[in-house]
Amino acid sequence: MTKYEQLQEHLKSNQNTWLVTGVAGFIGSNLLEKLLILNQKVVGLDNFDTGYQHNIDQAIEDASIASGKDIKQLKQDFTFIEGDIRKLEDCQKACSGVDYVLHQAALDQFQGLLKTLLILIKLILMVLKYACL
Repeated sequence: MTKYEQLQEHLKSNQNTWLVTGVAGFIGSNLLEKLLILNQKVVGLDNFDTGYQHNIDQAIEDASIASGKDIKQLKQDFTFIEGDIRKLEDCQKACSGVDYVLHQAALDQFQGLLKTLLILIKLILMVLKYACL
């Protein structure tokens, strides 16, 4: 058994709560699907600037097919928060009670390289701050 397979088996039998920022985007929704398949609880945070509700719906449906679990059951393991990582109260709410943070949120448009990098660094620090509380 590979290390990856061992990790998957460990996760299936040890449920944690994961925050996925940008959960409605391509990467975030794929993480949601995999985590639900692995019997994990997920809190998703997104403002739908670049992501879509249908990505979340498809991830839950695909997780149901892959895991054999009912969609209703999977939805009980998923909490969605429509919010923005640039707002402190949204980060506080999303980080409450989570064990791990998978930060996938991105800006809605390219605003120049330096400005974009500075905003992303600020957002990462904000998420980390509330993840540690």
